Amino acid sequence: MLIQMQHKAELIKLYKQIESRQHPFEVEQMDAWLPYDEGECYLYFSLVMGSLSYVLANRTIPKPQRHALQQCVIGEELLKLSINQDWNELRTYVELHERARNIMVPFNKK
Repeated sequence: MLIQMQHKAELIKLYKQIESRQHPFEVEQMDAWLPYDEGECYLYFSLVMGSLSYVLANRTIPKPQRHALQQCVIGEELLKLSINQDWNELRTYVELHERARNIMVPFNKK
């Protein structure tokens, strides 16, 4: 299913915003607070950006990747942690990824 134009415009905007940022330094500190390590956080960010690349190219996200995107909870946990720890850079970075993920998931079910 192709994504609606209004959603595609929002995804393009999110993609540009994410690409213009560096990974927040807080990612290196959060493994003391969550059962995830730094590498798993980067996998989450890569999963969202890789899926976003498929959607923006009008391609269907591969089934295993789509399933991982749908089942992913690390973003929500990172968001809660960033709010609790007052890590603004991480919160903004995760919010952008989560907004993109939440737009993509309903449009890539098959």
